Amino acid sequence: MTNTADTPAERLARWTATDAAIGIAAEAEQLRARLAERTAEADDLRARLAQLTTRVAQLEAGNAELRRVASRMPLRSVARRVARRLRSTAARRARR
Repeated sequence: MTNTADTPAERLARWTATDAAIGIAAEAEQLRARLAERTAEADDLRARLAQLTTRVAQLEAGNAELRRVASRMPLRSVARRVARRLRSTAARRARR
């Protein structure tokens, strides 16, 4: 590969070009590795988003069920029950 007719400047230029090619290849490999890491991070975030979306849907369904049950319960009966408990508690304390 070496030619005895090469001048020092030509050899230096060839070495510089070879060194630059090695550097570019190494940088490209580093960028590929970073891209793979970022892709894995994005995949993890997508999976977490799917989990959170499912959890939000579950909580919204539970909340809707609670609202449905609460809307069926007549307020008067709840108020009567609370009033009865308050009177009972007051009566017990008054006896002491």
